[in-house]
Amino acid sequence: MVNVDLRAVNLLVGKQISAWTHYFPEKRQIEGFSPGRPIFITGSHRSGTTWVAAMLAYPGVWYLHEPFNPNKGKWDEPFSYVPVKTSRSDVDRMLDRIQKGGARWALRGPHASSPLMPMRWAHVRYKQLMIKDPHACLMADYITRKLHTRTIALFRHPVGFVRSVMQLGWPSVLSLQAFLRCPELLDEQLSGQVDLVRKHAYDEGLESSAVLHACLCKVLWVATEMNPEIIPVRFEDLAMDPIHQFKLLVDKLNLSYSEEVQRWHIDMTQSKTQEPANQNPHEVKRNSSTMAWKWRREVKSSDVVRIREIWMRFDIPLYRHDTDWRHGD
Repeated sequence: MVNVDLRAVNLLVGKQISAWTHYFPEKRQIEGFSPGRPIFITGSHRSGTTWVAAMLAYPGVWYLHEPFNPNKGKWDEPFSYVPVKTSRSDVDRMLDRIQKGGARWALRGPHASSPLMPMRWAHVRYKQLMIKDPHACLMADYITRKLHTRTIALFRHPVGFVRSVMQLGWPSVLSLQAFLRCPELLDEQLSGQVDLVRKHAYDEGLESSAVLHACLCKVLWVATEMNPEIIPVRFEDLAMDPIHQFKLLVDKLNLSYSEEVQRWHIDMTQSKTQEPANQNPHEVKRNSSTMAWKWRREVKSSDVVRIREIWMRFDIPLYRHDTDWRHGD
């Protein structure tokens, strides 16, 4: 006899009914949204891209969440790269699919979690596309030019990044090994750090995480210097003063900033529901100011020194001052 979890069945049926109930009102919102250039949000993983995208996911925005994430089963590489002054047909096919309203396995919304829901397959003409994908951070310049996007490039303090990925147990060496198999990336972007990549590409730990983060940030920073359409943003600046900083960001993206949006942002960034130590690391509703420099109270000073030594090997004009590396505040 087959055991059936009736609660799970009722939940699934309830979600499908809700998706159909909300489909036509949401379709009108999407098709009635003010037209705008696509928005691309990228940065290294654990740099706040999900949080920033949630803050910009206005009702009516067509929001694709990580279409280049290999864990979704539609893309093979963890951090793809397109060599300078060239193109890649597989990347172009994905971008073309996205522009035409495809890639809906990545569609993020309250009623888009199942392929049975109408938002995942029915005809919808979006007016404002937003792509959030840290896995595409090495292609920031290429995607910005190809889709004519307004792009946000997020940067996070190296210690904050290392603390986060090690807490989650996320590996780094496989990505470094992939970099070693991409001579164009090494020659064009990381020629001065090849020895460092080789040294730490087979030993998982603090150093490999720090090297991976610095590699991603190096390529992304060069993209911001090459392309004025890419806006560099420090995660800590957003987290410490979210309302003012998001207002500036929204203006640059030509989105509206109403009192309703401001109230929503206050609710999303001044949450008192959990202590920082107990907060889900993937939570987007947070007390953002507690997250900005949280590592200062949690990472050993000796580890901070080791991470700083690696970061300084990369020519990135961020987090260069002693005050950026204060410990114990």
